[in-house]
Amino acid sequence: MSSIMQRLRKNSTDAYQQMPDWLISLSHGNIQDTLHSTETPPALREELNRLHQLAGRTAIAQPLQPLIERIGDLQRHLQQGLGSLETTLGEIGSRTQEQQQFVGQTRRNLENSSLQAGNLRTEITHKLGQVHSFFAEELTGLCELLKLKATNSREVIDSIDAIGKTVHLLSVNATIEAAHAGEAGKGFAVVADEVRTLAQRTRQSAQTAFERIELSDVELTLQNLLQRSEDELSGLNEHVSGIMTKLHSLLTDMQQQLEEIDTNNRIINATLELGASSSEQIGNRSQWSARLSQELIDTLSKHDDPHDGLHQLIRKERLELEPGFDRLQRIQQRKKLRIAIEPDFKGLSFRTGKHAKLQGFDAEIAQRFARWLGVECEFHEHPWDLCTQLLDCGPARENHEVDLVWSALPPDPGYKGVAFSSPYLFLPYVLARRTGDTRITGPESLQGRVLGCINDPAAFATLEDTGLRWRANRDVAGGRTELANLLAYTNQSWIHDALANGTVDAFAVDLPIYYWACNSDESPWHGQIEVMQGNLASSLWHYAVGVRDTASSYTLLCAVNRFIAEFRRSSEYRQLCNTWLGKVWDDPSWRTPAGIHTEQDLKRLYQQQCEQLGKIPA
Repeated sequence: MSSIMQRLRKNSTDAYQQMPDWLISLSHGNIQDTLHSTETPPALREELNRLHQLAGRTAIAQPLQPLIERIGDLQRHLQQGLGSLETTLGEIGSRTQEQQQFVGQTRRNLENSSLQAGNLRTEITHKLGQVHSFFAEELTGLCELLKLKATNSREVIDSIDAIGKTVHLLSVNATIEAAHAGEAGKGFAVVADEVRTLAQRTRQSAQTAFERIELSDVELTLQNLLQRSEDELSGLNEHVSGIMTKLHSLLTDMQQQLEEIDTNNRIINATLELGASSSEQIGNRSQWSARLSQELIDTLSKHDDPHDGLHQLIRKERLELEPGFDRLQRIQQRKKLRIAIEPDFKGLSFRTGKHAKLQGFDAEIAQRFARWLGVECEFHEHPWDLCTQLLDCGPARENHEVDLVWSALPPDPGYKGVAFSSPYLFLPYVLARRTGDTRITGPESLQGRVLGCINDPAAFATLEDTGLRWRANRDVAGGRTELANLLAYTNQSWIHDALANGTVDAFAVDLPIYYWACNSDESPWHGQIEVMQGNLASSLWHYAVGVRDTASSYTLLCAVNRFIAEFRRSSEYRQLCNTWLGKVWDDPSWRTPAGIHTEQDLKRLYQQQCEQLGKIPA
C-alpha cells in the first residue's frame, strides 16, 4: 500500500502542478501572488487590483476574503471537471481511431471475400468443363469400342452363316450320292471328310465368336472410367472445400471485426455518458463562478460603501463569516448533520425502490453516528467522485456545504482541502466477472480485454501496481498485461450493468460494492455476475470519513474518530460487516498513509486559530 500511496501522492501533485499558478494562488485566497503572476488574465488582474485596494478598508476586508476563496474553490472544481472531460475525449478519440482501423480491415476482408468468391466461381466452371470433357472423351471411346465389338460379332455370325450354307450343300450332295449306292458309296468318304473339316471350322468359328463377343475388357474400361470419375470429382470437392475454408476464415475475421466495432460502440456510448456528466459539472461551476464574479464586481463598483452588498453575497453564498466558528457546535445548534453520500453505491448507500430509504454499510453507519451525536441525519446525494467538492460549497448556489463526506472515501493526498478520519472499514479490492466466464481467471487473463473500474486515483494506482497497462500508462515500466481499454465510471448506477451486458469483460471494484449485487436474492444482477477470490491490492483497502481541512472542523473530526473507535468494537458493527461484506475484515498493521491530513493536522490549525483569536481551546 505504501508504494501505491507514493504513486498517488506523485500523481496528485503532478495534476495539481499542471494548474496555472494564478489559479492555485486564487484558490488559496492569495491575491498578491495572483496579481504578480504573469499568466493572470488581464481582466482578472484589473478587478483584483480594485478588490485589493478596496480590501484595505477594514469594513470590507472580512467579507471579501471568503468570497474570493469561494471563487477559487469554484475554479478548482472547474479545473477538475475539465481534466475529467479531457480524459473522456481522449478515450473517445482513441476508440474512434480503432473504429476506423476495424472498418478498414472489414472492408478489406469483404474485398478479399468477393475476390475469393469470384475465383471459386471461375475455378468451379473450369473444373466442371474439364470433367465434362473427360466424360465426353471416355464415353466416346467406349462407344467406339462397343461399335467395334458389334462389327466383329457380325463377322463371326456371317462366318457361321457361310458354314451353315456349306453344310446344307453337303447334305444335298450326300443325298444325291446316297442315290448311287454301290460303287458310288466311295463318295461318302469324301463327304465325311468334308463334314469333319467343316466341324473343325465350326468349332474355330465358335471360339472366335466367343472371344470377339466377350465384353470383359469393356467392363474393365467402365470400371476404370468410374474410378477416374470418382478421383476427378474428389479432387474437385477438395478444391471447393479449400476455397470454402478460406471464405469461412475471411467471414470469421469479419465477424470478429464487427464484434470489436460493436464493443467499441458500447464503450463510446458509455464514455459519452461519462463526458456528459463531466460537462454538466463544468457548466454548473462555470456559471456559478461567472455569476458570483460579476455580482462581486457590481457590488464593489456601484457602491462607495459595499459593506452591505458584500454581506448580502455572503448570505447568498451560504458562507460562514464568524471568525473561529466551530462546525460541531453549528451541527448541534441546528440539530442536523449534513452528510455527502453517493446514492447508487450498491452495498454501501443505495435504494431498492424509488421511494425507499438509503441502505447499505455507509448509509447505516452514518445514521448511527448522527444518533450518537443526538442530531438528525440529512443526506446530500451526489456523484461519488464529486462528493468532496460539497465540503467547499453545495451542489448549487442555494445549497449549504456539507459537514462531512461518508461515502467509501479512501484517504488520498489527491483530495485537496480534505482531512480524513481513522478507518471505519477495511476491505479487499476484487475482480468481478460474468457468472461462469472461465476466460477471466485473474489480472493476467485480461490481456486485450476491456476492464471497468470506478473513477478513483487509488484504483488506477492499484491496477498499475498489478502490472496492468492501458492507454494512459502504456509507457510506464513494469507492465505485464496490456488492456484493450480501461473504462473508468463516474456514474455508479452503471457499474453493474456494464459488466452484465458485456460493455466490459471484467470489473475491478471494492468488495462491498459488488458483494450485495452478486449474492442477494433482491439484486437484479443475482446469478449474472460474480466476485472472484483474492485481493488485487497488496494490502487491504480502507474507507475514512472526510471533513474540510480547516480549524473549524477539528472538533467534528475528533468526534468522528471517537465514534469509530467505539463502534468498531461493538457487535452491531460485526453484524453490519457480515450483512454487507460477508465477514469482518481488519488490518492490524495499518498505519496512517503519508501525505494526507488527519486529526493531528487540524489540531495544529485549531490551536493556531485559538491563539490568534485569544480563545481557550476546547
